[in-house]
Formats: sequence, structure tokens, C-alpha cells
Amino acid sequence: MSIRRGQIQMGEAVVIVIIIILLIVFGFIFYSKWASVSLKAKASSYREMDAYAVASVIANLPELHCSQANVVELNCYDTLKIKAMTRLINDSRQGNFGVSKESYLYYASLFKNAKIVVYEVYPLAPDESASNVSDAPFHYVVYDNEPAKVVQKIPARIPVVLYDPLKEERRFGVIEVVRYY
Repeated sequence: MSIRRGQIQMGEAVVIVIIIILLIVFGFIFYSKWASVSLKAKASSYREMDAYAVASVIANLPELHCSQANVVELNCYDTLKIKAMTRLINDSRQGNFGVSKESYLYYASLFKNAKIVVYEVYPLAPDESASNVSDAPFHYVVYDNEPAKVVQKIPARIPVVLYDPLKEERRFGVIEVVRYY
């Protein structure tokens, strides 16, 4: 009987050790899956914050703000300045009219891989340079640097007031920043 009792105790010990090892393995697998999901959620959160950081940069550019008598208006953007900046970035990127690439490189360091579009949302006024004036609302693609491979696009939108100094009109608009990853 004593031999048998020792074999039973030895078998119970082996089963307990196997169960403990299985619990540790399953615990490790569960923890690694949880950590992976947590890291993906944090990465997504950081990407969204980065998209809003780029939107904040464009929203705070002094070269686009409205000003009258050297007083800057909050959340107001001059349409002539937007057109001029769009033309400067495009000409600098392509090297047109003797414009150096320094301007494009400066804005590329600020905006990174993003597309920045300024839309008019109310009242919808057609852009004079559109091919079909009746269908095209006011919009400018200020900057567009889409990489060859895009994994994710994160949009950030900022409501603004668009001021046309030639007509002395104010309209509501949106600055949309689409950050590419």
C-alpha cells in the first residue's frame, strides 16, 4: 500500500505542475494579446493627436489670418492670403517662376504627409476658376503630400470664417486636414 500511495502522490504532483504550467502559458498568451490591443489603441490615439496637431499648425499660421489696421481677427482667414499661399507652395514644389524649393520644404516640415483643403460651407459660392462654375463650391487645396503607400487616413476639421477682402464678405468655411500614415 505504501508504494501505491507514493505513486498516487507523485501522479497528483505531476498533474498539479502541468496545470500550473498551463495556467502560466494561458496567462502569458492572454497578457500578450491584451498588450497588443492596448498598443494598437495607443498608436491610433497618437495618430489622431498628430492629425489635430497638424490642423492646429495650419489654424495658427499668421500668414493666413485676417487683419484690419494691424489687428488680427480670431478664427478668420483671408481668402486672398489662402490663394497666395497655395500658389507659393505649388510653385515652390514644382520650381516654377524661379521660386526656390525652400518654401515648400518649410511647409512640408510643418504639415508632413497631409492634405489641407479649405472649403466654404455657407453660403456656397462657386470658385471663379472652376471648370463648371454652377457645380463647384469654393475650395482650395492648400497643400497635398500624399505618400505612395497610405495605410490610414485621419481627418481633422476646423470651422473658420473666410473673409474676401475684395468683396468685403464673410462666409463660413472648414479647414480640413487629412493626415496620411
